Amino acid sequence: MGRKRHSVKKRNSSAPSGRRPLQTEEASPTPVPVEGRVSATSSSSDSAPPPLAERPLEGPTAPSPSALSPQSPILPPPTPGPRLVRTACYVDFENLFYRVFGSGRDFNTPRAVRSLVALSRKVCGEGFAHTAVYANWDSITACARFAQNDWAQVGWRTVAVPTREDQVSDRVVKNLVDFVMSLDILEEARDRGFEHIFLVTGDADFCEVVERLKRLRRQVTVVALKSSLSYRLRQAADRFFLWEVEEIAGKATFPLRPAQRPPKVSPGLHRDPDASELDLLRQALMAAQDDVGGAQVDWETVRDDYYLPLARCASEEADALVRDLAQAGFILLESQRVRDGSWRNFLRIPV
Repeated sequence: MGRKRHSVKKRNSSAPSGRRPLQTEEASPTPVPVEGRVSATSSSSDSAPPPLAERPLEGPTAPSPSALSPQSPILPPPTPGPRLVRTACYVDFENLFYRVFGSGRDFNTPRAVRSLVALSRKVCGEGFAHTAVYANWDSITACARFAQNDWAQVGWRTVAVPTREDQVSDRVVKNLVDFVMSLDILEEARDRGFEHIFLVTGDADFCEVVERLKRLRRQVTVVALKSSLSYRLRQAADRFFLWEVEEIAGKATFPLRPAQRPPKVSPGLHRDPDASELDLLRQALMAAQDDVGGAQVDWETVRDDYYLPLARCASEEADALVRDLAQAGFILLESQRVRDGSWRNFLRIPV
């Protein structure tokens, strides 16, 4: 080997200066690329790794087609449930009451509430999250003694709005119901996040309120008597429903009872063996609210017609359970005076 190297060097030195010396295989061997390695003689551009899109998938990130079993079904993604819409209802009671009272009839509060709750479930699929009734109750009570009490017994909040009068002539100067009601609608729609507003009035003064609500991307539904609905308000609202006087007129009986229902019959209620006592009570109260149309229902009605068929226990045990749940804060149990002068317990589950 030593002689070969000496002869190669000697042959290269004897070559003419104008020629490039020949390179043999032993003097400069060409590198053979090896898979998985980078040649040391390659340039910097050749040594860069290929982009991710050109790399072959290796290891557990590239499952083979045989790994996917044809017998295992591919489940579809779960479908989301219906989205609940937060709704609120505001009633200009004077706009309704004087129209009905002028026809010589009495205003039937339970019938009007049932109709409003049915409209809310039809349009939004859910009942009201907030309700308020505005009126100057002092002037209305002179015509209908229990008007404010009737709304309170169905669980709707009553707002008393005074009327400005001239002290000299005792003449009514301005009714502030529209002004106070408009402020509450705009503030609560912004602060409490109500998405759908039910406006029970036919007064054209609420056209500007409806336009501002639509700028806030709120849906507005107007419910009014057919004889009192303003054309401007009808055009400004997203949808409207008309009442006839006969639909909300008539004698109202309290405490509220399910319409045309024999006692201790609750269709549509099914006992769940895994449900807790609070769940059964909630189910019974929701069924009673749908039938009665109020946010709060007399506890005796809920107990006898709805809860006992589900729980299958004695009435004394049900009364003791409700008292314990009320003390723990799971339910609201309030005593209110009804028309006959007696006191009754009204049940409500806080939202």
